[in-house]
Amino acid sequence: IIKSAAMFEFIRRLSIPQLNAKILHWIFRYAQFLGIVLFRLDGNQISSHKWMLCLGVIIRLTNLAAAIYTFSINVGDIKIYIMQIIYSIRLYLAIQCNLIIVVLQLFRETETINLFKRFLNLFQKIRIVGRRRTRGFGTSRELWFILICVISMIHDVLYRFTFGMPQNGFISTFKILCMSYIVVETSMMLHVHLLAYLCFGILYSELNEYIFKDLWPKLVALNEGTDRRTIRKVQRKLEKCYNLHREIFKLKMDFSKLFQLPMVLAFLHKITLVGLVSFDLIVLKKCQSLWLSILIAKYILDLLLMTLSIEEAQTQFSKMRRLHFDIYKGELFKDIHRLLDMFYIHLNLYDFRVCVYGLFDISNKFFLAYISALMSWLIFIAQGVGKMEI
Repeated sequence: IIKSAAMFEFIRRLSIPQLNAKILHWIFRYAQFLGIVLFRLDGNQISSHKWMLCLGVIIRLTNLAAAIYTFSINVGDIKIYIMQIIYSIRLYLAIQCNLIIVVLQLFRETETINLFKRFLNLFQKIRIVGRRRTRGFGTSRELWFILICVISMIHDVLYRFTFGMPQNGFISTFKILCMSYIVVETSMMLHVHLLAYLCFGILYSELNEYIFKDLWPKLVALNEGTDRRTIRKVQRKLEKCYNLHREIFKLKMDFSKLFQLPMVLAFLHKITLVGLVSFDLIVLKKCQSLWLSILIAKYILDLLLMTLSIEEAQTQFSKMRRLHFDIYKGELFKDIHRLLDMFYIHLNLYDFRVCVYGLFDISNKFFLAYISALMSWLIFIAQGVGKMEI
């Protein structure tokens, strides 16, 4: 009881950004446990160990082999043809996602670590420029995202161990564990991307806060009587903001190039999971229908959180375009005008989009289209079951 009271007192004293950082630290540990992250974070230092890489790859390949073997045996027991197709697509996407993770860990480990370092360095640069003393990550809005993400991770594990475990021997239990590991790890990839886009939103938010509160009033206040030292100081601040904005956007592009394929596969895997579970719920009339309904709602919520995190980053990016600097024109301010023109050109030419290979954008519009398609799918299944019963 004393330890629990001390723990709650420790949590109560934390600010929201610090609480977010603590939760993210344990999510990082959980990703290490699953084998998605195979490097260590000690303070601001990142280190990689070959034994962690070898162990993670061996465990993942063993689970993949067991999952493929289990699928080849179990797929013949499924009597409904449509369910066979959905089940096959779902497992194919999960296997492909895990194989791509293996490839990234074996051949692109250095690039992955560099991306993580760039995230940390950008947070430090922005806080040094803005002279922020707050330690931690985000605000209460990000706290809700992170808490729902943690609840989703816990639900993934609890559901698998509550309803997914067989009672007929070690071999069957091992097979189900391997299948569950692949599914949980694929879902974790979606959560990793969710947190990454939350980071982009926070980076843009902190940069916007500095521009609106510090830089913009000084730019507007420039006039013919301003001394050269103040002009140079404002110009340096504007140049830093411009360079930071370009660095964030370049980091986003590099992140998308490296992790776009596993993100798409994890996203499509979640969509097929919703279709498969809804088919089970309506056609097979499973006895634990309440749990399956909760499972469907949870999968849809995962997709919604992903799109909302992307929309939040896009919103913070677009706030920069609302600034209209009415700067005094003169020979002393030509460099500032040139920097502002470059800033506006960059904002107009490059938009923050999460576009899947040029086919479609992952956004709230896409989520609404998916919900519409899901409702059509459920109505189609219900009508088919009704005709079969008649």
